[in-house]
Amino acid sequence: MLLLKGNDAGALRRRIVHDPHAAALAQTFLDKAQGILSTPLMERRFETGRRVMLPTSRLMSDRVFLLGIAFFLTGGQIYRRRLIDEMLAVSAFPDWNEIHFLDTAEMLTAVAIGYDWCASLLTDSEKRVIGTAIMEFAMIPGLHALIDNSKWTRIPTNWNVVCSASLIIGALAVEKSSRDISAEVLEKAIKAIRVGLSAYDGDGGWPEGISYWEYATRFAVLALAALESRDCTFLTIDDFPALFKTWRFGRALTAPSGTAFDSGDSVAVTRRLPVYGWLAQKCGDVDAANWQWRAPGDLHPLDLLWFAPVPVNHVDTRPRVEIFHGAGYATVTSRQGDTYLAIRGGSNSTNHAHLDLGTFIFEYEGVRFVSDLGREDYAAPGYFKAETRFTYFLTQTRAHNTIHFAGHSQSLDASADFVERDDARQIACLIRDHDAPFDHVRAFSLSRDNSAIVVDRLSPAKKIATPVEVIWNLHTQAEVSICETGLKLTLGGMTIQLAISHPPNATLTVSPVCELASAKPAFNRISLKLDAMSEVTIAAVFSTKPDHDAASDIASLERWLEELMQPALL
Repeated sequence: MLLLKGNDAGALRRRIVHDPHAAALAQTFLDKAQGILSTPLMERRFETGRRVMLPTSRLMSDRVFLLGIAFFLTGGQIYRRRLIDEMLAVSAFPDWNEIHFLDTAEMLTAVAIGYDWCASLLTDSEKRVIGTAIMEFAMIPGLHALIDNSKWTRIPTNWNVVCSASLIIGALAVEKSSRDISAEVLEKAIKAIRVGLSAYDGDGGWPEGISYWEYATRFAVLALAALESRDCTFLTIDDFPALFKTWRFGRALTAPSGTAFDSGDSVAVTRRLPVYGWLAQKCGDVDAANWQWRAPGDLHPLDLLWFAPVPVNHVDTRPRVEIFHGAGYATVTSRQGDTYLAIRGGSNSTNHAHLDLGTFIFEYEGVRFVSDLGREDYAAPGYFKAETRFTYFLTQTRAHNTIHFAGHSQSLDASADFVERDDARQIACLIRDHDAPFDHVRAFSLSRDNSAIVVDRLSPAKKIATPVEVIWNLHTQAEVSICETGLKLTLGGMTIQLAISHPPNATLTVSPVCELASAKPAFNRISLKLDAMSEVTIAAVFSTKPDHDAASDIASLERWLEELMQPALL
């Protein structure tokens, strides 16, 4: 069966007998499956404001996995019957919304897996109805897209991986009844997904951010596991070594608070990746197995299917610095894990990116004192059109925790690279924007007492005839008040202080983010504005100690940034 190597559902039952943790998981999933039995069958619903059927496809996926696992665990025919009825219900839809093929892809994945799991139990009539829906609603439109080289087949984005993976799974599910189409789809979808999987950088990072990393990785693993369960070797995880490490990207961008670094169009409360266990089994890393159970979010039936045991008393520690160079993300974490910084580099032209190079979030003791403002409503007119996307406030540089000049956003062509300094919990983000009046390098450091230091070094990129307004911004949900050394930020029962040591006598202003008048809770914007024609250094210190002296750390970072701003590096 698809995803079950050797068709061994009995392994699940043996696991829950011998492992109390697995038994508890199984009971949770059985309770949820039981709850489905008293709910109406699937209905075709669209998102508010968009003709997108993803919520329906995802609900169908949840039901397939819960009912399927319940059937494997108990042999209860009531679960098998309900799963078949759910597949018949969605097969009676007018279509699976192929105009937004992600909807089709997710529905195809769910139905194809359910169809395969129930194949030996289906009547001829049920096979015909469900098989016809799979072919007409998904496989044939998907094959046409592959033959026509549709855009998603040619670019390394989440669309490619999700759509290609679904067609691979669909082809495996119908290979006996539709051998010719199955073979053609399989050949072309595997060629396409190789393009999609090339987006993972050498460290396992994903350029589109954590939400779309979860999406792509979920479907990449489902396709690879499905192929493996059929003993197909023409596409395996060995072809993409970055996948052995990609779980680290999810861990790195999940802050100690349990919420994610919501850069670009990602969200802070993202879906939990349900295939961590499969990745842990493949990479053989105990930390990966541990992260399967520590990662925030609801557990999934796949966690039981791909159960990765963790040795008793295993302690997992985050690396103090992690950089995903190709994806454009970096994190700095204190040894104790109480202080956390996450920063975005990469390229502004990346799919789902905002114009926000150098932006960051900052947490102390699990409280997020520096936040991203979030993403725009996807139903906003023209949000995904190049000519209108960056007219929306939340995509612009001024909506992020970085610097902009004279009110202008960074250019779409701008990019940024990370440099680590001698494993010293210090990294620099070298921002390259040929349209900007200044070259900009931003350094991040944790001092010995885990205070966070952010230093910006600006140098004129060309001769400047008149002063340019430089605006340094950050955004917080904290209550902000003035104190002797700068500003006091209070949130979640915690208090930290923000001080600007450079330039001397700098004045910070605090104002509500009026562009988000309906936001609950509200955000405050902390800004520093100055006019500049020559080199500028701005140094900010976040500390729990009012008398913290960061002068030597800042001076050291300044010297380093001067070295990094040599023309050969910029």
